[in-house]
Amino acid sequence: MANLRPMIEVAVADVEDAIAAERAGADRLELNSGMPLGGLTPSAGLVLEVLAAVSIPVVVMVRPRPGGFCYTNAQWTTAQRETEWLLSVGAAGIVFGALDADRNIDVGRTTAMRALIVGREFVFHRAFDLAADWSVALHQLIDCQVDRVLSSGQQPEALGGADCLAAMQEKAEHKIEIIAGSGIRSTTIAPLWKLGLRQFHGTFSRAAIDPGYEAARFRFAINDHTRTLDSNDLIAARRLLDQLAAE
Repeated sequence: MANLRPMIEVAVADVEDAIAAERAGADRLELNSGMPLGGLTPSAGLVLEVLAAVSIPVVVMVRPRPGGFCYTNAQWTTAQRETEWLLSVGAAGIVFGALDADRNIDVGRTTAMRALIVGREFVFHRAFDLAADWSVALHQLIDCQVDRVLSSGQQPEALGGADCLAAMQEKAEHKIEIIAGSGIRSTTIAPLWKLGLRQFHGTFSRAAIDPGYEAARFRFAINDHTRTLDSNDLIAARRLLDQLAAE
């Protein structure tokens, strides 16, 4: 696997943010719903509208429920059907992760998912950060021919897991791409770049006004505050990465 140019992947959950992210310098989008829950499979309408609105690659989250990543047979079947449809309408890749009850990679389902995603990218998401042994897990994902793993170095944010991410990058030996995620902003990229990381995933978001809801008598969930893309921060991150790459 050749050395990659600096890449910024932006996680988005609506059409407006997808368009703004492309304009601000994103190289790739990860499309989700339920961002406060860590990302869930987006609706069909959202997928179709985003794919029609942007020209950069869009990888799509397949996660049938919030919480952990040990799925029932029914949830797994749902994930397979979602994957088949997403690929049929033009998703550039699928973002999926499954673990067993002991927090090991679910190799059977990961292998089966790889077989579904023929000719497209297969990204194993931050379920990886809950794996019992990241080194074993990384080799299993390589054996399963996963293209890329999204990780914060088994810590809540990538800066806290920087040493682990650096070790992952070395152990990957160009057989799998490592993309650093969680807490990625223009102010946090440089230290990770110095460790050899070249792909970065973030929401680059800021709080947004939600008309009528902020003053409502109650909220429907404690973490359902609206956020939107901070284009200025994404532009700053893009500029910084280009400067670092030129040095």
